[in-house]
Amino acid sequence: KDKQRIVIAGSHGKTTTSAMIAHALESCDKDFDYVVGAQLPGFDRMVKLTDAPIIIIEGDEYLSSAIDRRPKMLLYKATTAVITGIAWDHINVFPTYEGYVDQFRQFLKEMSAEGKVFYYGQDSGLKKLINEKNTKSRCIPYNEVELGEDRSISLGTANYNMQLIGSHNYQNMKAAQRICNDLGMSGKQFFRAMSSFIGADKRLEFIKNKKDRAVLIDYAHAPSKVEATVKAVKMHWTKRTLIAVLELHTFSSLNKEFIPHYRHAFDPADVAVLYYSPQTLKMKNMPDISYEWLAQQIAHPKLKIFTEKDELVKYLSGVNYKNTNLLMMTSGTFDGFNLSKDGVKV
Repeated sequence: KDKQRIVIAGSHGKTTTSAMIAHALESCDKDFDYVVGAQLPGFDRMVKLTDAPIIIIEGDEYLSSAIDRRPKMLLYKATTAVITGIAWDHINVFPTYEGYVDQFRQFLKEMSAEGKVFYYGQDSGLKKLINEKNTKSRCIPYNEVELGEDRSISLGTANYNMQLIGSHNYQNMKAAQRICNDLGMSGKQFFRAMSSFIGADKRLEFIKNKKDRAVLIDYAHAPSKVEATVKAVKMHWTKRTLIAVLELHTFSSLNKEFIPHYRHAFDPADVAVLYYSPQTLKMKNMPDISYEWLAQQIAHPKLKIFTEKDELVKYLSGVNYKNTNLLMMTSGTFDGFNLSKDGVKV
């Protein structure tokens, strides 16, 4: 309870932002603890609890348990917080957008007068919430790290080349910078650390990266995450064909009331592919989804839909990947699909 508790909240970017902060602190030999939601490069565990004066916590808005229906992020009693943005998710426990937003409203109300909240200033829903003035803490907006050519950042005579792609990642990086600056780290120290940051596990992670093609996997599953991820890959390789594959796996992504929120998420992709398992629908006690209805909701001119792993493998095996990127997005496993083991040659 005596630690400085830095909680990273928001609908997206929590893991990446937490990972950036941890990577920067580690590079400066800072003593800190952490609780994150994915494996971080350079760290051998996802949780570290010692007597360190600082802890970085990935603060989920989901229920603490079936009995305790408070969002997990409330339990950490944040002294400093980041809110990366608000985009409706978890429809199974938050059936309305307003009910979802209220979790962040509660989080802000719990913050003390001595606290600080860094929030993404270009998110209209988040700005509206901040303007309600429900918190005693100081609220400080941030935007996005501005990059030069070749994803470089110049500070004085120093030049740092970044490795990540996607504007959403540079929004996350600005949030991480604000936290690290608040902890006494200089801009040069921070960006020197960021130049070696390659991302968290399954966050635009390269499976293959060749001269004229790449295969990436991402944890994206909610509409805002899918949209940001697809856009990032297409904008980075504008002249390559992009095949964007999404597994509908979560309760929200398989819910007929929520699926229309994916409309336009695939717009930058040349080919959109949806995969879902009828068995998953049965396990979740959810109604069947017809191909025709799903196609109408997504409204992509080159949409393909598969419900059997073998069908998906057959399609991906038949693609000519010359000058083509393959983006796989899921919070599941595509029913155990593995590029190499299933014989898909890219």
